[in-house]
Amino acid sequence: MAQSNLPNDAQWRALKTVAQENLETLLNEMQGYFDDRSERWQESKKAFEFQCKLDDLEGVISDLVDLVI
Repeated sequence: MAQSNLPNDAQWRALKTVAQENLETLLNEMQGYFDDRSERWQESKKAFEFQCKLDDLEGVISDLVDLVI
């Protein structure tokens, strides 16, 4: 007999949705930070490294979206 207090697909999908929303918020805030910097900063090595983090985060979000639960 199944117990009602055990995790289930609906709970996992809900948690996945919350995680995705939080990561998208993080991405938007980081992108806003990048966009608010000067053009000189955006062309710097530090900006390149920051952009790599943004790209990685976009990849994580994409992978999460593709995850079937």
